[in-house]
Amino acid sequence: MTTDVPRSRMNAILLGRPPFVLRRRRVTEISFAIAGAVVMIAGMAFATREHFRFVGLPLGGVGLFVFLFGILQVVRPPKLMLEPAGLHYSILGIHRSWPWQTVSSFRVAHIRSGEAIVFDVAYPDRSGTFAIPAFFSMRPGPLADLLNDARSQWIDENYTRGAHASAVGASPSVD
Repeated sequence: MTTDVPRSRMNAILLGRPPFVLRRRRVTEISFAIAGAVVMIAGMAFATREHFRFVGLPLGGVGLFVFLFGILQVVRPPKLMLEPAGLHYSILGIHRSWPWQTVSSFRVAHIRSGEAIVFDVAYPDRSGTFAIPAFFSMRPGPLADLLNDARSQWIDENYTRGAHASAVGASPSVD
């Protein structure tokens, strides 16, 4: 029980100055680029030998793909951003956003390739479960706790602001 107090206090400090942005470690992206370059060079070395061209060309192609993927990850790293308006996730140029009112129950799930942060999404016309890979700079358990704390903190703030704004006759707004 005593470990929960410092964690929630730390979450309050982290959430005190939004937006809070999490990224994957640069070492991971750079390692993709380096591994791709090594495989590409090995493929080119095989391709220069007459009897190994059938191995060298596909190997070089795979190496080039992994190298370009690594460079793309360095230039546009995956990002998870928490702010009072909601949760934003981007990877490889694909952006997803969810207002805090539509998401709930952040938890860690074990999947075939490792761990993921799983949460429920509920819109008026549909609902479901969504997963975000847990490869960010924060471990999965504390990240799930941080997401739950952010949701409860910012959904309460938005509700309070909206109630105050409607009491004075203004329309509620979300930052």
